[in-house]
Amino acid sequence: MRALSILYGAMALSLGAEDASNLFQKALTLERAQGDPAAAIRLYQRIVDEYPANRKASAQALLQLGGCHERLGRHSEARKAYEKLVSRFSDQSESSGARTRLAELGQTPSANETVARRMWSNPGVRRGGISPDGRFLAHTDDETGDLAVRNLASGESRRLTNKGAWTASGDYADAPVFSPDGRQIAYCWFVHHQDRHGLRISEIDGASPPRIILQSDEVYFLEPAAWARDQKEILAVIQRTEGTAQIAWIALNGRMRVLKSIPGWRYPGRVRLSPDGRFIAYSVRQKEDASESDIFLLSADGSREIPLIEHPADDSSPVWTPDGRRVIFSSNRTGSRSLWAVEVTAGKPHGAPMIVRADGANSSPIGFSIDGSLYYSVDKSMSHVFVAELDPKTGKLVTRPTTVAERYVGSNFLPAWLRDRTHP
Repeated sequence: MRALSILYGAMALSLGAEDASNLFQKALTLERAQGDPAAAIRLYQRIVDEYPANRKASAQALLQLGGCHERLGRHSEARKAYEKLVSRFSDQSESSGARTRLAELGQTPSANETVARRMWSNPGVRRGGISPDGRFLAHTDDETGDLAVRNLASGESRRLTNKGAWTASGDYADAPVFSPDGRQIAYCWFVHHQDRHGLRISEIDGASPPRIILQSDEVYFLEPAAWARDQKEILAVIQRTEGTAQIAWIALNGRMRVLKSIPGWRYPGRVRLSPDGRFIAYSVRQKEDASESDIFLLSADGSREIPLIEHPADDSSPVWTPDGRRVIFSSNRTGSRSLWAVEVTAGKPHGAPMIVRADGANSSPIGFSIDGSLYYSVDKSMSHVFVAELDPKTGKLVTRPTTVAERYVGSNFLPAWLRDRTHP
C-alpha cells in the first residue's frame, strides 16, 4: 500500500505540472497570437493560484502577468506581480527579469503624469499608422517594401501585400492610414519603373487584393492623411509634377476635390483631420528654401485658413487629441526636438503652447488611439560627415577618415565640396 501511495502521489504531481504547462501555453497563445492580454491574465493568475508548488510555472506566469498588465496600462498591478515574483520566487531565473521591469517602471505614476512605454524599436515606424483601438500598427516592411501590420500586443507582423524582394521590385508602400472602423488601410504606393506615387487601399484581413484609387502621370508624390468619417473620401497631400502641392479630398472612385494649392515645392509635412471632421491641421515650410515650418488650420471645405503656430523654430507633424481640444506637434524651439501642445477652440488657437514631453531626441507624433494614448516615434539615429583620401586606382582609403565638423554632433549630413575643393 505504501508503494501504491507513493506512485499515486508521483502521478498527481506529474499531472499538476502538465496542467500548469498547458495553461501557460494557452495563455501565451491568447497574449501573443490573438492579442488579448486581458484574457491571458486570467489564465496566468490561475497558474499562480492553483499551482503554488510548481515554482517554475508560477515564476513564469507572474513575469508574463506583469507584462500583460503593462500593455493594458495597469502599472500598479504590474508592479504587484513583479514584486511577488521577486519576494517569493527569488531562486527562479525569472526574478532577474522582474527586477529589471521594476527598475524601469519606478514609482507608480499619478493620474496626471504621462507615462512612456516603448512598443517597438524599428526605423519603419516613423511613418507608420496606428489603428483606432491602438492594437495594430501599419508600417512598411523593411525586408520587402510591402505594406505590413504589426500586432502590438503579440509583437507579430504580417504583410498585406506581396510584391517580392527588393531585387525583384523597387515598389513599396508608405504613409499608411487606418479607416475609422479599423478595417481598411489607405496608403501611398510607389511604382518604381514609373517613378510615380499613387493611392491604394488594402483590407486589414488581407482577404482581397489592394484597390488602386489613384495613379496619374500628373501626380509625382501622394500621401494619404485621413479618412472622412463616412469613409467615402480620403484626405491626401499631392505633389504635382510641375511642383505645386495640394491638399485634397479623393473619393474612392478617384475623383479629386482640391482644398488648397501651395506653390514653390513647399510640400506640407503632416496633414491631420480633427475628430469632428471640421478642421485640418498641417505644417508647411516658412519659405521655399527654409528648413523651418509653421502650422496652419484649414477648414475641411477649404473656405477658411488661419495660422495655428508661427514661430522662428521648426514646428511640424501636428496631430489632434481625441477630444479635438488640442493639437500635439513636434518642435525644436528648446534646442532639441520635443512634443508640444496647443489648445484649439472653435478652430482658433487658445493660449500659448506647452511642452508635453522632452525626450532629448527627435520626437514625432504618429497618432492617438480612442483611449487617449499617444503613439509617437523617437529617432535616435546619428549622422556624421567624414573626409578621407582615396586611391582612385584601387578604390581604397589611404588615410583614416576624420570628422569634418565638431558642432551638432550626430546631425551632420549631405556633404558637398566648394568649387576650390578646400572645404566640404
